[in-house]
Amino acid sequence: MADNIQLSSAVGIGSVLRTDDDATAHWQYVKLAWGADGTQTIVTAAAGVPVQPGTSTTWVLGAGAALVGKVGIDQTTPGTTNAVAPISGQAGVAGGAGAVGATVQRVTLASDDPAVVDLAAIEVLLGTMDADTGAIKTAIELLDNALYVDDAAWTDSTSSHLLVGGLYQSSPQTITDGDVGPFQVTANGYQIVSVNGTVTVGSHAVTNAGTFVVQVDGNALTALQLIDDTVAVLGTATYAETTTKGNIVAAVRNDDLATLANTDNKIAPLQVNSAGALYTEPAAQVDYVFDGSAKCTVKRASGVAASGTTAIVAAVASKKIRILALFLKATSATVTNVYLATTTDTDVLGNAGNPIPLAVDADGDNDSGFALNWNPGGWTETSTANEDLNLILSAAQDVIWCLTYIEVS
Repeated sequence: MADNIQLSSAVGIGSVLRTDDDATAHWQYVKLAWGADGTQTIVTAAAGVPVQPGTSTTWVLGAGAALVGKVGIDQTTPGTTNAVAPISGQAGVAGGAGAVGATVQRVTLASDDPAVVDLAAIEVLLGTMDADTGAIKTAIELLDNALYVDDAAWTDSTSSHLLVGGLYQSSPQTITDGDVGPFQVTANGYQIVSVNGTVTVGSHAVTNAGTFVVQVDGNALTALQLIDDTVAVLGTATYAETTTKGNIVAAVRNDDLATLANTDNKIAPLQVNSAGALYTEPAAQVDYVFDGSAKCTVKRASGVAASGTTAIVAAVASKKIRILALFLKATSATVTNVYLATTTDTDVLGNAGNPIPLAVDADGDNDSGFALNWNPGGWTETSTANEDLNLILSAAQDVIWCLTYIEVS
């Protein structure tokens, strides 16, 4: 049989229907269309056939190797993908840009790799990384706030800036030309600056307040340096011949010593005699003198010697006796010869062959006594340590004696 048939039995009359002849019957070719009653929409590549399940709200794809691509499932509007419900009865999963919402899908990481065993730790690490990157972002934004373009305006209480510090060094470093170096500041944090050229100071009131730094040079500087040369630190400075300097102190010549300041607490000049010797007055009482650098206590003794040998100062271990002042006075007209010696008869003042005769003599042939006045340097002393100082009389006649002395090494 041949394809196609003609509806009318008359030859050449009637419409021809397109058919397919399979040798047993004619199969009619038809065009598929859809639409409500009275309307038709021809099925094309651009307008497909709409379908919907007849007995269920969901379709289940059968098992197999076939892939489904570009599937859009919508519960509300055909042809769109704004709400996907992959599970029956569940609210649709929102599509779009991925903003956070109740219907935005959550994804849990999973792996079939046996090496990945601690997904919870990975999630914690990701959370930490998120917090750290947030902190980094905040820090960078704060730093960015302190950057300004040329001629940018400053706004009080709003504009940001970076705090700039400086470096204090007691011995400032040297920076090579072209190298980078820190700002130098003083120990109090003041900026050290070097003035290039001339600085003009505006008009202002001048007072005596504060501290003034004066630069002195030339003759004035030389004079100050010479004056400073004579200043010494007591107790530490030492004297050096030909190099140590001092100031000359002058005094008033007064041949007849007189009061030049007649009121207490007034300043008066030193006075010297015609020979230039300085007038001095000893203190009312001296408690010690120096033997070189050794401080020695001044001691006193007195008594009456009747005859023979009298120890007027007893021996002191490791010490000699130095006489600073001495007084001897006879009480009888009978002459007695006296002298001072040590226990070993070492002569101190006079000796057995040259004694000092003492007697109360009306005709003036003899002296009844004598005095050796105060002498801080000493009149005489025993030549050996640890020996008595003895007063020796040739006759049994009383002699009054008194003595001021020190013990020296």
